[in-house]
Amino acid sequence: CDMGQSSTGLEWLLKACKIRQSQFGKCDLEYTCGVYMDIYLTYSRLDDFEQALKYREKTLEVYKTHLKKNDPVREKAYQDIVELLHIIAYQNEKESTKDSLKEAEAAYKRALEKSQKHFGRNHEITATSCQLMALYYRDAVKDPQQALSYFLKTKEILKVANPNSCAMAELYINIGKLYEEQICDYQQAIQYHVESKNIFQNVHGEQHKDTARAYVLVGECYFDALKDYESALKNFQKGLGIYTQVLSDPKAPETETAALKIIDVLELQALAKAKEGTDTSKKE
Repeated sequence: CDMGQSSTGLEWLLKACKIRQSQFGKCDLEYTCGVYMDIYLTYSRLDDFEQALKYREKTLEVYKTHLKKNDPVREKAYQDIVELLHIIAYQNEKESTKDSLKEAEAAYKRALEKSQKHFGRNHEITATSCQLMALYYRDAVKDPQQALSYFLKTKEILKVANPNSCAMAELYINIGKLYEEQICDYQQAIQYHVESKNIFQNVHGEQHKDTARAYVLVGECYFDALKDYESALKNFQKGLGIYTQVLSDPKAPETETAALKIIDVLELQALAKAKEGTDTSKKE
Protein backbone atom coordinates (compact mmCIF):
# COMPACT_ATOMS: atom_id res chain seq x y z
CA CYS A 1 0.00 0.00 0.00
CA ASP A 2 1.41 3.43 -0.99
CA MET A 3 2.30 5.56 2.04
CA GLY A 4 0.85 8.67 0.43
CA GLN A 5 -2.46 6.92 -0.14
CA SER A 6 -2.43 5.69 3.46
CA SER A 7 -1.86 9.22 4.75
CA THR A 8 -4.68 10.61 2.62
CA GLY A 9 -6.98 7.78 3.67
CA LEU A 10 -6.12 8.44 7.29
CA GLU A 11 -7.10 12.11 6.99
CA TRP A 12 -10.51 11.13 5.61
CA LEU A 13 -11.04 8.50 8.29
CA LEU A 14 -10.31 11.00 11.04
CA LYS A 15 -12.65 13.55 9.48
CA ALA A 16 -15.41 10.96 9.04
CA CYS A 17 -15.06 9.84 12.65
CA LYS A 18 -15.25 13.43 13.92
CA ILE A 19 -18.36 14.25 11.84
CA ARG A 20 -20.13 11.03 12.78
CA GLN A 21 -19.45 11.53 16.48
CA SER A 22 -20.70 15.14 16.31
CA GLN A 23 -23.99 13.83 14.86
CA PHE A 24 -24.55 10.64 16.83
CA GLY A 25 -22.08 10.72 19.69
CA LYS A 26 -19.91 7.77 20.77
CA CYS A 27 -23.00 5.63 21.34
CA ASP A 28 -22.90 4.71 17.65
CA LEU A 29 -20.76 1.75 18.69
CA GLU A 30 -20.52 -0.37 15.57
CA TYR A 31 -19.58 2.49 13.27
CA THR A 32 -17.24 4.14 15.79
CA CYS A 33 -15.40 0.91 16.46
CA GLY A 34 -15.09 0.18 12.74
CA VAL A 35 -13.53 3.58 12.11
CA TYR A 36 -11.17 3.22 15.08
CA MET A 37 -10.10 -0.16 13.68
CA ASP A 38 -9.44 1.31 10.23
CA ILE A 39 -7.42 4.16 11.77
CA TYR A 40 -5.41 1.67 13.86
CA LEU A 41 -4.62 -0.42 10.76
CA THR A 42 -3.65 2.65 8.75
CA TYR A 43 -1.30 3.97 11.43
CA SER A 44 0.23 0.47 11.63
CA ARG A 45 0.90 0.51 7.88
CA LEU A 46 2.53 3.93 8.33
CA ASP A 47 4.72 2.50 11.14
CA ASP A 48 3.31 5.06 13.56
CA PHE A 49 2.84 2.54 16.34
CA GLU A 50 2.20 5.09 19.09
CA GLN A 51 -0.91 6.31 17.27
CA ALA A 52 -1.83 2.75 16.27
CA LEU A 53 -1.76 1.81 19.95
CA LYS A 54 -3.97 4.77 20.86
CA TYR A 55 -6.70 3.70 18.43
CA ARG A 56 -6.42 -0.01 19.20
CA GLU A 57 -7.01 0.89 22.83
CA LYS A 58 -10.05 2.92 21.74
CA THR A 59 -11.50 -0.17 19.99
CA LEU A 60 -10.96 -2.15 23.18
CA GLU A 61 -12.86 0.42 25.23
CA VAL A 62 -15.80 0.06 22.83
CA TYR A 63 -15.62 -3.75 23.02
CA LYS A 64 -15.77 -3.57 26.81
CA THR A 65 -19.21 -1.96 26.61
CA HIS A 66 -20.91 -4.87 24.83
CA LEU A 67 -18.61 -7.89 24.50
CA LYS A 68 -17.99 -10.51 27.18
CA LYS A 69 -14.57 -10.63 28.80
CA ASN A 70 -13.51 -13.83 27.03
CA ASP A 71 -14.91 -12.87 23.61
CA PRO A 72 -12.31 -13.70 20.90
CA VAL A 73 -12.58 -10.22 19.37
CA ARG A 74 -11.82 -8.63 22.71
CA GLU A 75 -8.99 -11.10 23.36
CA LYS A 76 -7.43 -10.22 20.00
CA ALA A 77 -7.49 -6.54 20.93
CA TYR A 78 -5.53 -7.27 24.11
CA GLN A 79 -3.00 -9.32 22.13
CA ASP A 80 -2.57 -6.52 19.58
CA ILE A 81 -2.07 -3.93 22.32
CA VAL A 82 0.64 -6.00 24.01
CA GLU A 83 2.33 -6.62 20.65
CA LEU A 84 2.24 -2.91 19.80
CA LEU A 85 3.87 -2.12 23.14
CA HIS A 86 6.59 -4.65 22.34
CA ILE A 87 7.19 -2.96 18.97
CA ILE A 88 7.27 0.53 20.50
CA ALA A 89 9.69 -0.68 23.16
CA TYR A 90 11.98 -2.29 20.59
CA GLN A 91 12.01 0.83 18.41
CA ASN A 92 13.08 2.92 21.39
CA GLU A 93 15.63 0.30 22.39
CA LYS A 94 17.26 0.45 18.94
CA GLU A 95 17.75 4.23 19.23
CA SER A 96 20.00 3.55 22.26
CA THR A 97 19.86 7.04 23.74
CA LYS A 98 19.41 7.54 27.46
CA ASP A 99 15.86 8.83 27.03
CA SER A 100 14.83 6.24 24.44
CA LEU A 101 16.06 3.40 26.67
CA LYS A 102 13.93 4.71 29.52
CA GLU A 103 10.94 4.81 27.18
CA ALA A 104 11.73 1.27 26.03
CA GLU A 105 11.87 0.03 29.61
CA ALA A 106 8.54 1.72 30.40
CA ALA A 107 6.86 0.17 27.34
CA TYR A 108 8.20 -3.32 28.13
CA LYS A 109 6.98 -3.00 31.72
CA ARG A 110 3.59 -1.78 30.57
CA ALA A 111 3.29 -4.74 28.19
CA LEU A 112 4.19 -7.15 31.00
CA GLU A 113 1.68 -5.56 33.37
CA LYS A 114 -1.10 -5.76 30.78
CA SER A 115 -0.21 -9.38 29.97
CA GLN A 116 -0.30 -10.39 33.62
CA LYS A 117 -3.51 -8.49 34.33
CA HIS A 118 -5.50 -9.80 31.38
CA PHE A 119 -4.01 -13.19 30.46
CA GLY A 120 -2.80 -14.17 33.92
CA ARG A 121 0.65 -14.91 35.24
CA ASN A 122 0.99 -18.39 33.76
CA HIS A 123 0.26 -17.63 30.12
CA GLU A 124 2.57 -17.79 27.10
CA ILE A 125 1.87 -14.15 26.19
CA THR A 126 2.96 -13.16 29.70
CA ALA A 127 6.06 -15.35 29.26
CA THR A 128 6.89 -13.53 26.02
CA SER A 129 6.53 -10.12 27.69
CA CYS A 130 8.67 -11.25 30.62
CA GLN A 131 11.41 -12.63 28.37
CA LEU A 132 11.50 -9.45 26.28
CA MET A 133 12.02 -7.54 29.53
CA ALA A 134 14.94 -9.86 30.31
CA LEU A 135 16.45 -9.40 26.84
CA TYR A 136 16.22 -5.63 27.24
CA TYR A 137 18.23 -5.81 30.46
CA ARG A 138 20.72 -8.25 28.93
CA ASP A 139 21.30 -6.64 25.54
CA ALA A 140 20.39 -2.95 25.86
CA VAL A 141 21.53 -1.92 29.35
CA LYS A 142 23.86 -4.83 30.19
CA ASP A 143 22.34 -5.49 33.62
CA PRO A 144 22.90 -9.25 34.06
CA GLN A 145 21.22 -9.55 37.47
CA GLN A 146 18.00 -7.89 36.31
CA ALA A 147 18.12 -9.94 33.13
CA LEU A 148 18.57 -13.17 35.07
CA SER A 149 15.69 -12.27 37.39
CA TYR A 150 13.27 -11.85 34.47
CA PHE A 151 14.62 -14.91 32.65
CA LEU A 152 13.99 -17.05 35.73
CA LYS A 153 10.48 -15.60 36.07
CA THR A 154 9.88 -16.56 32.44
CA LYS A 155 11.14 -20.05 33.19
CA GLU A 156 8.63 -20.44 36.02
CA ILE A 157 5.79 -19.26 33.77
CA LEU A 158 6.70 -21.65 30.95
CA LYS A 159 6.97 -24.56 33.38
CA VAL A 160 3.21 -24.13 33.81
CA ALA A 161 2.17 -22.73 30.44
CA ASN A 162 4.28 -24.80 28.04
CA PRO A 163 7.03 -26.99 29.53
CA ASN A 164 9.34 -29.03 27.31
CA SER A 165 8.49 -26.80 24.35
CA CYS A 166 10.60 -24.97 21.80
CA ALA A 167 9.76 -21.77 23.67
CA MET A 168 11.44 -23.21 26.76
CA ALA A 169 14.43 -24.34 24.69
CA GLU A 170 14.87 -20.84 23.24
CA LEU A 171 14.64 -19.42 26.75
CA TYR A 172 17.41 -21.77 27.90
CA ILE A 173 19.57 -20.58 25.00
CA ASN A 174 19.07 -16.97 26.07
CA ILE A 175 19.90 -17.79 29.70
CA GLY A 176 22.95 -19.75 28.56
CA LYS A 177 24.22 -16.75 26.60
CA LEU A 178 23.74 -14.52 29.63
CA TYR A 179 25.77 -16.88 31.84
CA GLU A 180 28.45 -17.19 29.17
CA GLU A 181 28.82 -13.57 28.05
CA GLN A 182 28.01 -11.46 31.12
CA ILE A 183 27.95 -13.56 34.30
CA CYS A 184 30.94 -15.68 33.15
CA ASP A 185 29.64 -18.86 34.79
CA TYR A 186 30.53 -21.19 31.96
CA GLN A 187 29.40 -24.44 33.56
CA GLN A 188 25.92 -22.95 34.03
CA ALA A 189 25.99 -21.72 30.45
CA ILE A 190 26.79 -25.21 29.18
CA GLN A 191 24.09 -26.70 31.38
CA TYR A 192 21.44 -24.44 29.87
CA HIS A 193 22.64 -25.03 26.32
CA VAL A 194 22.57 -28.80 26.91
CA GLU A 195 19.03 -28.50 28.32
CA SER A 196 17.95 -26.64 25.20
CA LYS A 197 19.50 -29.39 23.06
CA ASN A 198 17.66 -32.07 25.02
CA ILE A 199 14.32 -30.32 24.50
CA PHE A 200 14.94 -29.86 20.78
CA GLN A 201 15.83 -33.55 20.54
CA ASN A 202 12.56 -34.49 22.28
CA VAL A 203 10.47 -32.15 20.14
CA HIS A 204 12.15 -32.50 16.73
CA GLY A 205 14.45 -35.49 17.02
CA GLU A 206 18.20 -35.52 16.43
CA GLN A 207 18.04 -34.62 12.74
CA HIS A 208 16.78 -31.04 12.95
CA LYS A 209 18.46 -27.66 12.48
CA ASP A 210 17.45 -26.50 15.98
CA THR A 211 19.18 -29.52 17.51
CA ALA A 212 22.24 -28.76 15.38
CA ARG A 213 22.22 -25.14 16.55
CA ALA A 214 22.15 -26.27 20.17
CA TYR A 215 25.17 -28.55 19.60
CA VAL A 216 27.08 -25.63 18.07
CA LEU A 217 26.20 -23.36 21.02
CA VAL A 218 27.49 -25.97 23.46
CA GLY A 219 30.64 -26.24 21.36
CA GLU A 220 31.14 -22.47 21.38
CA CYS A 221 31.02 -22.40 25.15
CA TYR A 222 33.63 -25.16 25.42
CA PHE A 223 35.79 -23.46 22.79
CA ASP A 224 35.61 -19.78 23.72
CA ALA A 225 35.26 -19.93 27.48
CA LEU A 226 36.70 -23.19 28.76
CA LYS A 227 39.31 -23.82 26.03
CA ASP A 228 38.21 -27.46 26.07
CA TYR A 229 38.92 -28.11 22.42
CA GLU A 230 38.13 -31.82 22.43
CA SER A 231 34.60 -31.21 23.77
CA ALA A 232 34.17 -28.25 21.44
CA LEU A 233 35.21 -30.32 18.42
CA LYS A 234 32.83 -33.13 19.35
CA ASN A 235 29.85 -30.76 19.52
CA PHE A 236 30.79 -28.80 16.39
CA GLN A 237 31.10 -32.06 14.43
CA LYS A 238 27.68 -33.21 15.63
CA GLY A 239 26.15 -29.88 14.65
CA LEU A 240 27.81 -29.90 11.23
CA GLY A 241 26.75 -33.50 10.60
CA ILE A 242 23.10 -32.62 11.25
CA TYR A 243 23.21 -29.42 9.18
CA THR A 244 24.68 -31.38 6.28
CA GLN A 245 21.80 -33.84 6.47
CA VAL A 246 18.86 -31.47 6.96
CA LEU A 247 19.77 -28.32 5.00
CA SER A 248 19.37 -28.53 1.25
CA ASP A 249 22.00 -25.87 0.55
CA PRO A 250 25.52 -27.20 1.29
CA LYS A 251 26.70 -23.57 1.53
CA ALA A 252 24.01 -22.52 4.01
CA PRO A 253 25.40 -20.01 6.58
CA GLU A 254 24.78 -22.45 9.45
CA THR A 255 26.75 -25.20 7.71
CA GLU A 256 29.64 -22.93 6.80
CA THR A 257 29.81 -21.48 10.32
CA ALA A 258 29.97 -24.93 11.91
CA ALA A 259 32.64 -26.00 9.42
CA LEU A 260 34.75 -22.90 10.13
CA LYS A 261 34.53 -23.55 13.86
CA ILE A 262 35.84 -27.08 13.33
CA ILE A 263 38.73 -25.64 11.31
CA ASP A 264 39.49 -23.22 14.15
CA VAL A 265 39.66 -26.08 16.65
CA LEU A 266 41.87 -28.24 14.41
CA GLU A 267 44.25 -25.34 13.77
CA LEU A 268 44.59 -24.64 17.50
CA GLN A 269 45.18 -28.32 18.21
CA ALA A 270 47.84 -28.45 15.49
CA LEU A 271 49.58 -25.38 16.92
CA ALA A 272 49.49 -26.90 20.39
CA LYS A 273 51.06 -30.14 19.15
CA ALA A 274 53.72 -28.22 17.24
CA LYS A 275 54.55 -26.23 20.39
CA GLU A 276 54.79 -29.47 22.39
CA GLY A 277 57.20 -30.84 19.82
CA THR A 278 59.35 -27.71 19.98
CA ASP A 279 59.42 -27.77 23.77
CA THR A 280 60.43 -31.43 23.75
CA SER A 281 63.28 -30.74 21.31
CA LYS A 282 64.58 -27.92 23.49
CA LYS A 283 64.67 -30.19 26.54
CA GLU A 284 66.59 -32.83 24.61
